[in-house]
Amino acid sequence: MSRIFFAILLTSATLFAGYLESYTARIGPADHRNSRGMPLRDAGEILRQDRANYYRFGHADPEDTGISYFHTSARRARIPRMLRRGWIEPGLASEIRYGNPLVRVEVYSNYLEIHRLGGNRSLSSSAPTRAYTGPTLLSSTLPNATAVRQDAQIRLQSHGGPRAFGLKLRPTAMKHRITLVEPCRKGNEIKLFVLAESNARSDRINHCHACSPALSVLIYRRTNNGWEFDSAHYGALYHGAWGEGPSKDEAAFIHLSSQVCGLAILGGYSGQGWNESSYVLYRYHPNGFAKVFATTLSLDNGGTLSPDKTDWNSTLRLLPGRGDLYEIHLHRKGIDANRPVDYRVIYRYDGIKYRPNRPDPLNQFNK
Repeated sequence: MSRIFFAILLTSATLFAGYLESYTARIGPADHRNSRGMPLRDAGEILRQDRANYYRFGHADPEDTGISYFHTSARRARIPRMLRRGWIEPGLASEIRYGNPLVRVEVYSNYLEIHRLGGNRSLSSSAPTRAYTGPTLLSSTLPNATAVRQDAQIRLQSHGGPRAFGLKLRPTAMKHRITLVEPCRKGNEIKLFVLAESNARSDRINHCHACSPALSVLIYRRTNNGWEFDSAHYGALYHGAWGEGPSKDEAAFIHLSSQVCGLAILGGYSGQGWNESSYVLYRYHPNGFAKVFATTLSLDNGGTLSPDKTDWNSTLRLLPGRGDLYEIHLHRKGIDANRPVDYRVIYRYDGIKYRPNRPDPLNQFNK
């Protein structure tokens, strides 16, 4: 392919990328530091942090508005690349880096356009990262989920540095985030499961596409007076990208049978015009968590110029059936490389992992 023809392809991709939505953002002081307190110097990363503060951390500025497109961390991770492909008013990138202008962001399928709406206000210094003050002794019986969260946070902080969570990093300050606190029943016994994400504070240490934080699970058992600590599995799993794990909407503790609890995590990937979503299932054992199932839930190439269209989705249900754990019933429907797709498959647990009762060619995890 000649360089001229390749340039035409790139130009066509930009011209015909569809408009999606737009939003307003005030670039406030909190947007100039990432979630680990490190300063940001790239306009795209600052815009990404603005959306993370809006959707995930609850640090929205008064003028901020929301859209559905950047609700997930996977899509927010695309913002710097979409900005590089797009357009920004002259001088505005510098204002975003060093000030707090009011901007309008127009979102297209594979690029952004950034417009200036309001003047720059003086940027006040960001508050310092709160230092850990040491463990606080809690009662052996915890009355509610709030007390459980506090107890879990103390245990995570007291557990140690990166090596204690299986992260191969030099000694550094750690940040812990409680993602979920959910009950799961085992027969007549109720336990409270806490999912936590742990990572180094500095982006210089663990901030890349393949960098996954450590996920820990702390378990509390129900008593007549409240909750008591039962066990902890520090660094039991590693899941996520760019140093961020799943959000509370992307993970859940579920029942795999009346006696077995599990952890389900949704994932996603966008790149080169492709969008993919995935589902991973871990079974809880007293000694930890084991991956027993993974599948591709959807795949589309709507952002590419390929003449072979791919756009299919899946529905998934856990139902009682054969074996010790519930069966997973999958229905896939749509188009794969211009071929219609419409088939069903049942996955059954064989004591080690879930296996399909028939070939499942669209499951990327089988390859």
